[in-house]
Amino acid sequence: AAGNPAQIVREVSAKDEEFWKWGKQLYVDLAKKYLDEGMEPVQ
Repeated sequence: AAGNPAQIVREVSAKDEEFWKWGKQLYVDLAKKYLDEGMEPVQ
Protein backbone atom coordinates (compact mmCIF):
# COMPACT_ATOMS: atom_id res chain seq x y z
CA ALA A 1 0.00 0.00 0.00
CA ALA A 2 1.12 3.54 -0.66
CA GLY A 3 -0.20 7.06 -0.36
CA ASN A 4 -2.53 8.91 1.96
CA PRO A 5 -5.09 7.51 2.18
CA ALA A 6 -3.33 4.20 1.57
CA GLN A 7 -4.22 2.34 -1.59
CA ILE A 8 -3.05 -1.04 -2.79
CA VAL A 9 -0.63 -0.45 -5.66
CA ARG A 10 0.63 -4.00 -6.28
CA GLU A 11 1.13 -7.40 -4.71
CA VAL A 12 4.15 -8.07 -2.50
CA SER A 13 6.76 -9.93 -4.54
CA ALA A 14 9.31 -12.53 -3.50
CA LYS A 15 11.97 -9.89 -4.24
CA ASP A 16 10.29 -7.53 -1.74
CA GLU A 17 10.33 -10.24 0.92
CA GLU A 18 14.00 -11.04 0.24
CA PHE A 19 14.90 -7.34 0.57
CA TRP A 20 13.01 -7.01 3.87
CA LYS A 21 14.75 -10.13 5.21
CA TRP A 22 18.14 -8.74 4.15
CA GLY A 23 17.37 -5.34 5.70
CA LYS A 24 16.29 -6.85 9.01
CA GLN A 25 19.43 -8.99 9.19
CA LEU A 26 21.64 -6.00 8.35
CA TYR A 27 20.08 -4.05 11.23
CA VAL A 28 20.67 -6.95 13.65
CA ASP A 29 24.26 -7.43 12.46
CA LEU A 30 25.09 -3.72 12.80
CA ALA A 31 23.60 -3.58 16.29
CA LYS A 32 25.68 -6.60 17.34
CA LYS A 33 28.82 -5.10 15.80
CA TYR A 34 28.45 -1.82 17.65
CA LEU A 35 27.62 -3.51 20.96
CA ASP A 36 30.62 -5.85 20.56
CA GLU A 37 32.87 -2.83 19.95
CA GLY A 38 31.95 -1.33 23.29
CA MET A 39 28.95 0.89 22.72
CA GLU A 40 26.61 0.92 25.66
CA PRO A 41 23.01 -0.16 25.07
CA VAL A 42 20.40 2.56 25.45
CA GLN A 43 18.38 2.06 28.62
